[in-house]
Amino acid sequence: MKMRSALVGLLVAAAPLAAQVTDSNIAQYGLGKVHAYEQTGPSTVTATSYAFNVFVDAASGGTINGAKVFGPLGSYLDTNGPQALTVRGANDGADFNVKGFVSQTALDATGTGFPNDNIGNYKLQIDTGTTGGSVGGGYDHEIKFNLGGDAYPTTVPLVTVTNGAWSDGKYFVSDSSAVTQFSWTFSDYIQPSAFSTTGDVIVFSVRPTAGGSDVVRVQYDSSNPGSYTLAANSLTPGTEYIGELFFARIVDKPDDISGVTGVVYYSVETTFKIQAVPEPSTWAMIGLGAVMIWWWCRRALGNRA
Repeated sequence: MKMRSALVGLLVAAAPLAAQVTDSNIAQYGLGKVHAYEQTGPSTVTATSYAFNVFVDAASGGTINGAKVFGPLGSYLDTNGPQALTVRGANDGADFNVKGFVSQTALDATGTGFPNDNIGNYKLQIDTGTTGGSVGGGYDHEIKFNLGGDAYPTTVPLVTVTNGAWSDGKYFVSDSSAVTQFSWTFSDYIQPSAFSTTGDVIVFSVRPTAGGSDVVRVQYDSSNPGSYTLAANSLTPGTEYIGELFFARIVDKPDDISGVTGVVYYSVETTFKIQAVPEPSTWAMIGLGAVMIWWWCRRALGNRA
């Protein structure tokens, strides 16, 4: 799952305070918990795992040199010590993920998990392109998070796709030269407000399974449109893609750095496989090729006789 990029430009940050610091290297940062699902049919969605996620995104032209996350006593981050985030190749951000928890109880467990904490014991230190970091170890910033309430959205993301059919756990687009409609229902959606630290964000994306650039990634910070229309010819026939629908409930917005968006969230996320079938002309060529091979083999056997 691409947790960090699922929250790009999440919400408008709270109004800056006079005592806040600034740093043009950082676009946003966040910490949260995820309940992951997989969709394999028109109404078949299966829970897969829970995860804990921390991220920092660089602003355009900014640099993230490093980051480290700390946790409360009795957490994974206490048992194993503070953990360094993995810096991305171009220094445009950093990430830390622990996945594969089989239940919410396991995710929240003392010692091996990430218990909820509402008194700022989850902390993130960030080292940017700014010189002379004053936080322990040469970091430039330290942000405290309030992660509590188990505020996961109750709606499990379910995608309805129009332009093909489900088969063997995958959605096959029958005509990639036509638009493909994706729709969803988010029954307990909470409208975000610029005057509140809570609200919901929806992210929909499609990307190649084998890696590469997103075909589409759209984010709805202030509304729930309930659907997205993928343009014609966006999918390459024969290529498999991963679709992702992400509902995030924001429970806090730290505003330690002026002009930088900070978020604390609980989210539910559904992924599904999608593939465009070859065009009819391609199937015709494949069929013609098979006939020619059969004819050649038959002729070769006949000559041997």
